[in-house]
Amino acid sequence: MLVSITEVYYHKPLPKERYIRLLRIVQGHTDPFSVTLKAFSLDDLPEYEALSYTWGNATYKDPEYDDDDPEMSSQILIDNLPFHITENLNDGLHQLRNDVKGYLWIDALCIDQTSPTERASQVLLMGDIYSSAKGVIVWLGPPIPELEDVLWLIERYLPTLNDPRFDATSPSLLDDLLGFFQISPDVWFQRWEAHQDFYASYRWFSRAWIVQEFLLARQITILCGAQTLDWTALSLLSQKAYIQGPGAGTNATQFMILSSTRSKFPFADGQPPENMIDFMSAALECRTPEERWCALIIFLLLTVWPQNSTCAHDKVYSIFGMAQKAQPRSVTQAPILKADYKQTPEEAFPSFTTLLMTKLPTLAMLSYDIKYHDNEATATASPSWCPDYAIQSKHLPLLTLNQGVTSGLKPFTACGNLTRESSPCHIEGRTLVVSGKRVALVEKACRPLGPVFSAGYPAFYTPDGVQQLLEFCLLLDTTYNLTSQDRLEVLWRTILLDRGYLFGQAWKYPDANEMYAAFFAFLDLQASTILGYMQGEERERYLDMLRSRESMFGASYPGFPQLETIIDHAAKCSSGQIDLLNPLGLSADVFVLRAQLSGSNRRLFLTSEKWLGSGPELLESGDEVWLMKNAAVPFILRPTGDEQYKLVGEAYVHGIMYGELVDVPGGREGFRDIAIV
Repeated sequence: MLVSITEVYYHKPLPKERYIRLLRIVQGHTDPFSVTLKAFSLDDLPEYEALSYTWGNATYKDPEYDDDDPEMSSQILIDNLPFHITENLNDGLHQLRNDVKGYLWIDALCIDQTSPTERASQVLLMGDIYSSAKGVIVWLGPPIPELEDVLWLIERYLPTLNDPRFDATSPSLLDDLLGFFQISPDVWFQRWEAHQDFYASYRWFSRAWIVQEFLLARQITILCGAQTLDWTALSLLSQKAYIQGPGAGTNATQFMILSSTRSKFPFADGQPPENMIDFMSAALECRTPEERWCALIIFLLLTVWPQNSTCAHDKVYSIFGMAQKAQPRSVTQAPILKADYKQTPEEAFPSFTTLLMTKLPTLAMLSYDIKYHDNEATATASPSWCPDYAIQSKHLPLLTLNQGVTSGLKPFTACGNLTRESSPCHIEGRTLVVSGKRVALVEKACRPLGPVFSAGYPAFYTPDGVQQLLEFCLLLDTTYNLTSQDRLEVLWRTILLDRGYLFGQAWKYPDANEMYAAFFAFLDLQASTILGYMQGEERERYLDMLRSRESMFGASYPGFPQLETIIDHAAKCSSGQIDLLNPLGLSADVFVLRAQLSGSNRRLFLTSEKWLGSGPELLESGDEVWLMKNAAVPFILRPTGDEQYKLVGEAYVHGIMYGELVDVPGGREGFRDIAIV
């Protein structure tokens, strides 16, 4: 029921800078729903809880498209005056009315959203607000049908992980589980698909702001309707979804990473732990307090970047509260993180990037500047050297792999120890000046890597998907001229960026014997899957392709899949005897899961020097490979004339990642200042 009152609620200005508002729910089933607001100093707060929720609809149908346009369709009373809120917040308040007796902090009610100035000032206090709360209540929204299957997996499946009857390494594990639960394989996979859909449906999991709210919380309560869910159980399910089901999906994977970050790097009183700062500082070679602070900001930024935000600014501003808590004394006299909602993203993003680039000892930020083919509708008009934070990051930057240095791996140092005089770069307006040297020309680009290794994309089932990679390999010299390795080894090492990394596992170099076997298992499984559903002339053409493939590689590699074996496996695939959970599929996964991670939004390229590399999807023939002083990795640049270039993105080039080109006679010569616009 909407009350008919001409006067409405307006927020009164806060008394001072470090003040916030807290609300209390008026007890009793009042209609409309009624709350009171009161201002408090951050230095003298009562006990309270903070609410984490999504402004717009609780669920959406398409997780790749954020159509969140919150409509203020519900009405409550604040201090006995009408105030409009979204339906999802209204649902959450009604769920909490009987359980929360004390104070609450809710952004939509406690911040004057009509005041850009207050919004900006309160953003910088978020670290204090969430770390000071006794707990954070997560409101996912009303229950959806998939909840039933998620609860089944939590209550029935998770307990089996500690049951000695179910050996995780046993090839018969799935059959053992199905027999124990007395369910069919179809029902089993339907439950895991429901788990994936659960995350894909609830908008909360994709919000940028949840990173701060989740990491800083002293305690976390997740509500789905009246049902309370344990966040550690949800995270564990997401991990197991890769092995026991069809995968976790984007949102579940991000939540798993966020949960892992909370467990590994626990905040105390809102302060980021030193091991978190050490972890990122080692990868970026940051030593001074100011540099280490910037490394922390980048760590937080990478955690937020894959998430969504209704306001583009919040992809950056949502980390300011956490970063502010760790700001070193050297800059506390002049705070430099400033949220300004009056700026456009085209103004705010370069300003933020300039701050990081001018305070870091490296050109690390250029590695995070990833452009995608599908971002035209939402892309900002920032200069090419500035990352577009409005776009969800779907990319593993090469510098992320440098974190393996803590496990004994050698970090990428393509430019050795070469540094530009005075500073790594100079920025004036929209122009970035760096010192660089062109070392190669892109002659040929292959198809994007990610879809080739993902069974969720049509490219996995396209006959020429893998074939093009193998034909690309044949363009190399039989013995690779930079490393003296066999060209097929160079192919899979380049696809994997020469790392055997998976989320949650130890950093290591790929083992040649293991990866050859896994790569061949992938070739076998992919070919068998495709062949199993072919008939007639199409089947004969594909068989001819496989015969040609075998003649090119079979004689040189004893483990290379033979046509006879593929035909036998194809028959078993079509009859359901072989799938991704059989030994062949599990062996292929050793390579595939790593290739999906390293190949995300990348494509292979060949240079005129017959070097093989992996670069951004947007690279083209005629682009150039450059080394830059103060940069750990090579970059792809596109000439625009008059010594000006556009940044296309970072690159892995097999054989030049550890300073090989600068540690030879004349290798340190030829560097000059260039402009990137």
